[in-house]
Amino acid sequence: NSPSYQSPDRIKSREASEPNDIPGRVLQACANELVDAFTSILNLSLSQRAVPACFKTTTIVPIPKKNPVTCL
Repeated sequence: NSPSYQSPDRIKSREASEPNDIPGRVLQACANELVDAFTSILNLSLSQRAVPACFKTTTIVPIPKKNPVTCL
């Protein structure tokens, strides 16, 4: 395992990861098989100083404060 490898136990098994909706339990079960592929992609990205476009997508979910919002 690489030094950056984290335990698959930290993955929330009941939640899907965005944007592909892969269940956490699948990522946990396949963690040992996926770590080398993800490490290669990350190292290539760092060496080329470029981030793949598919890594640049995200979903932002605003969490309102307890007090009602009066202005934005």
